[in-house]
Amino acid sequence: MNFLICSRVSIPAKDRTLPAWEYLRSLGHTVVVEHPDTAASEGFQPDVMISMGVTIMDETFAAVLRYPEADLYCYNWDCYEWVWKNPRPGEYDYKRYGELLKLATEVWVPSKCTALRTTQWWSIPANQIKVILCVCPWWDYEDIKDEGYALCTLRKLPDLWCDVFEECCDAVGIPWKRPDHSLSYDDYQKTVAHCRFLVNHYHEASTGGLTLMEGYYLGKPCLCSDSEWNGARDYMGDRATYFHYPSKEDFKHQLQKMYENAPYISDMILKMGANNWVKERSDQQMIDDMLKRVYHNKKYKRAT
Repeated sequence: MNFLICSRVSIPAKDRTLPAWEYLRSLGHTVVVEHPDTAASEGFQPDVMISMGVTIMDETFAAVLRYPEADLYCYNWDCYEWVWKNPRPGEYDYKRYGELLKLATEVWVPSKCTALRTTQWWSIPANQIKVILCVCPWWDYEDIKDEGYALCTLRKLPDLWCDVFEECCDAVGIPWKRPDHSLSYDDYQKTVAHCRFLVNHYHEASTGGLTLMEGYYLGKPCLCSDSEWNGARDYMGDRATYFHYPSKEDFKHQLQKMYENAPYISDMILKMGANNWVKERSDQQMIDDMLKRVYHNKKYKRAT
């Protein structure tokens, strides 16, 4: 089959999905990855288009007009409550994005909570939404250290609990870092490799933050919110520690416990085979899951 992938480079400055599309090519498919500055090959006619989020919405609308016979699939990374109730200045037009999602054969999402939001905000039928866990990159690092700080790599967003990380770390006297996507990729890797443990405390997070799994691969413990709108459990399961959201007292208690016990937990993580477990959330697995859905829908179309 011919695939057109509408995708935009992510932050940090490395497109984490590109190896997935290389794997798709290795299976014998023709794949064009169309970034905003790259035109599709002349004469190329896709059978399937995959749009990777709201950031590529305009390009996807253009592709739908250009290739009306192609089946469209949209991977909806997230759509949080604050987008509707407290959007940032210049926020993406999520209402228009909903019109794109309604054109899709299926909407793919990275977690159960994102599936619920997709139904809630856009009235997309639940049977049109499928959870496909997204690629978790992993990388080896020679200089792994414990420099004693809690690390949150989530961007500053209008989340209900955005600033509670700093507040609660300061309250219990724990050093912390939050680079807010300001680092080069090399510095980002170093910051993850040198933390004591990772934190996702947000009310809403579609995946929980894939840095959790990147750090876990290196033996870093993870502390996460158990909010029903935080997708960390879809990815980390019982391999993370959870505090009772929205209890600041429990968050502070768990921060202190994690700070004290992180070296022991780190050793246990590595003995449990964290490396191999993270690798299972691979580019190949994401593509295999996507292809199953594409083949399923094509068979269903032929049958009807």
